[in-house]
Amino acid sequence: MTCMPSNFDVGTHGDSEGPVIRYGARLVLSDSIITGGAATAEFGLSSNECWEIDRDLNDDTANAAAAGETTMNRTVVACSEPTADNLVNGDTGQQWILNTGTNGTYAFNTFNAIITDAANANVRVLQPNTFFSFDGDAAANTVTIVDAAAANVVIGSAADPVTGGYIGAVRATANWTASWTYGLNAGNRGITPWWE
Repeated sequence: MTCMPSNFDVGTHGDSEGPVIRYGARLVLSDSIITGGAATAEFGLSSNECWEIDRDLNDDTANAAAAGETTMNRTVVACSEPTADNLVNGDTGQQWILNTGTNGTYAFNTFNAIITDAANANVRVLQPNTFFSFDGDAAANTVTIVDAAAANVVIGSAADPVTGGYIGAVRATANWTASWTYGLNAGNRGITPWWE
């Protein structure tokens, strides 16, 4: 998955945010990119929360995430506000994503990265001005992204491989959205997407 929220607070259907799981949902998310950096650079808007395990009425969703019924693997969250809500045990969403909890362990979440300065010119999680992912090292089953400090962050390993050699939804070298989706690709859209 590639998720690029616009960061606007008042959209046609509410705030523009990343994935929110709630009401007892369980989710297996892998090989994905959630980034608010393009909207921060384009519109000057800090991201809304880009990942949320909602503390619903009975905490079922949060308890399921803490127990490993929801997982996140080989995923980058690059937003000024990467997460919202805490787990029932007090650990934050960021601690859950990165398996750095003080009240629980989340070893079922592997090779994730959080970048809070996603609009920094040094950050590279998508090819510039596109929705295309970077190709990874297919032999090593990894993808390398660059965080705001221009440091390499390696996602995946031979033991925990990146599926298909890339993270995110679409590669420029294998653009499955071409010719049939409306709005994404030149020649099949009315206006240029905002992130370009």
